[in-house]
Amino acid sequence: MGKSTPVLITTASEGVAFQSVQYIDTGVTLTVTPQITPDDNVTLKIHPVVSDSLGIGPGGAPILATSEATTTVLVKSGQTVVIGGLLKETKPVTITKVPILGDIPIIGWLFRKKTTGTGEEKRDLMIFITPRVVKQLENPPKD
Repeated sequence: MGKSTPVLITTASEGVAFQSVQYIDTGVTLTVTPQITPDDNVTLKIHPVVSDSLGIGPGGAPILATSEATTTVLVKSGQTVVIGGLLKETKPVTITKVPILGDIPIIGWLFRKKTTGTGEEKRDLMIFITPRVVKQLENPPKD
């Protein structure tokens, strides 16, 4: 579940600059590595990553906010594991400016106003995983 954020990359070779677009995956990435134990329990190595693009920084480099965790759990087949705590908080920010004057370097701040909104959004990502061990029949039916 996520999106690809385009990033403009500039490279130089022999005095000539080239620009290309590369995409950075943002959103939710979940890596789960299961291992079945001899007594039919399941060991899960779980690594969720939540990333979001916050904009472009100096030099055109993307600014990413990333939350991640790694855990290993042992559960019985059919039991559910719940992982929480991957939080995201956002506050709306509005910038109003006088056209052209607000973009002037050094003095442009005199013609700009940055307002932080009161509506705050908080999200907590909860992940539910239920592993099931499926046994193969020793003598499968023949057609």
